[in-house]
Amino acid sequence: LGSKLLDCIDVAVDAPGGGDGSEGSDGSQGDGSQSTSGGAARKRVVDQFSYSFLRKDRIGIVGPNGAGKTTFVRALQGELPLAEGAIERGDTLAWGYYEQGGLSEVMGDWRVQGLVKEAVAQGPGGGMSGEADEKRATALLSRFLFPPSRWQQRVAQLSGGERRRLQMLQVLARQPNFLCLDEPTNDLDLDTIQVLEEFLVEEFSGVLLVVSHDRFFLDKVVDHLFVLPGDGIGEVLDWQASFTDYLLYQEHEERLAKDAPLPLPPPPPAAPDIASSSSKVDNAPAPPPEVADKPLSNFERKQLERLEGEMEALAEQQAGLQAKVDGFDATCSGYTELQEWTEQIESLGAELEDVETKWLVLADRAEL
Repeated sequence: LGSKLLDCIDVAVDAPGGGDGSEGSDGSQGDGSQSTSGGAARKRVVDQFSYSFLRKDRIGIVGPNGAGKTTFVRALQGELPLAEGAIERGDTLAWGYYEQGGLSEVMGDWRVQGLVKEAVAQGPGGGMSGEADEKRATALLSRFLFPPSRWQQRVAQLSGGERRRLQMLQVLARQPNFLCLDEPTNDLDLDTIQVLEEFLVEEFSGVLLVVSHDRFFLDKVVDHLFVLPGDGIGEVLDWQASFTDYLLYQEHEERLAKDAPLPLPPPPPAAPDIASSSSKVDNAPAPPPEVADKPLSNFERKQLERLEGEMEALAEQQAGLQAKVDGFDATCSGYTELQEWTEQIESLGAELEDVETKWLVLADRAEL
């Protein structure tokens, strides 16, 4: 998989249980077909979805209630079967999943610091030194607003909001490189949400997948969206802009459908090819003029600078490997090594093209 952590190939996912996107029992039949207990066909949540998730991808998953957003995430993790297609997972893939169910009741007797320390020990580099694990755990507790006076309390003694915060901390402490957050801002106070935003933007460098209806949170932490229509057909839209921009576009389309007077002309019918080169999900339509003409936000300017740095780093890696290929001497190195260099160059080229595409989308608006 190279730099890819997870590869979806023509994936189709059906809603479990009763046929909508909500959770339910697995109704798989012995022949692999999917149906409800009454024999009716299930609603398709996602159909013919192909996408290669690369490190530092930051994607929001949005759609109406019942569209199957949580079902989609669970299928990516292998918790639910696919109706069609395949998912290839990289050897270094490390999941982190914050779900809506909350901490398990069995965690009630754990002490706060001990629970976080145990999570740290389960992550990369953890478990080697108890002192190092404890230092990392206390640093995270302090950052996520747990004062030392709460560290030795039992989980069962915490308030509901504190338990949700601790649940988030337990997931982050394991240092996943593919992080799925399902409605993370529900039941978290504003101070904790701000700390989480800063952590995701400044420290987290893996794939981030966020299911949320929180416009402000999504605008700050993700680069683009997968829009699940919830229509039973499952055609996913890859929207290469913010959630606010998507809501503006939706409003524009609704006004157009109602034949209401429009303050601005409708967007052009042709969709620009701005999706990742590794993605086969549908490209987003051109945003309406009120989006295309909007200057970059402060977050987007920081993102533009980060993408420029990534392009330089990837180009340097590619040039270094190309120099090795150009100077290849069969008497000193084996052809297996040459093949590895060539494959790495191709992988870096694909990643560089993806980063350049994202950079161009923002750079066009940076001049406004």
